[in-house]
Amino acid sequence: MFALGTYLVFWYLIPAAKKFRIQNATFTKLEIKRDIFFSMITCVVYTLTGVVTFNPNFRGWSKLYIFVEQYGYWWLAVSLPILVILQDFSFYWIHRLLHTKYFHKIHKIHHDSTNPSPFSIFLFHPLEALMQAAFTTTVIFILPIQFHVYLLFMFLVTFQNTFLHLGLEFMPVSWRNDKLLSWINTSTHHNRHHSHFNFNFGFYFTFWDRIMGTENFSDPEIK
Repeated sequence: MFALGTYLVFWYLIPAAKKFRIQNATFTKLEIKRDIFFSMITCVVYTLTGVVTFNPNFRGWSKLYIFVEQYGYWWLAVSLPILVILQDFSFYWIHRLLHTKYFHKIHKIHHDSTNPSPFSIFLFHPLEALMQAAFTTTVIFILPIQFHVYLLFMFLVTFQNTFLHLGLEFMPVSWRNDKLLSWINTSTHHNRHHSHFNFNFGFYFTFWDRIMGTENFSDPEIK
């Protein structure tokens, strides 16, 4: 529903958004149907992982907690940034793994979308869906996370994923080239990955792409 709402708002209800399109090509009905089909399968996988994660039988193992006083306000303040940094690290290396010969055919389903849309955010093979859910599923068994912080984190994951696949770039070129802001991943940065495949593997930041030499700065010029 989040993807559908974003698609309708930015691609139909706001005509002015057209000038922010990264690629001039639009999405065919067949592409949208494909994305929705695999996204529905991914939602089933994510639901099943959620059921397992929050199963009462595992509650004693989980470090998810309700009352802030258990770990204090200082941990409440730093836990979300820590989750973001750790997930960015996890996502980069899982993404790199998916581009190896062992998982290429699985990840190819996601890369069938060379011009990503909000419907592409969950365009995964079921096995890839499990790999993508690995961090968010296991982290609450490793780190103490306050329940509402975890919900906020999951919203942030969905928001960022939608933003990267939006097909629109609202960040001005001057911002994307800024020494500080260029460390933030953008829709254009990820769009370049979908169109050229072997660059720009990051999620929130460009840090790991720069360290590992996998960043491509140029904007896609696909017509």
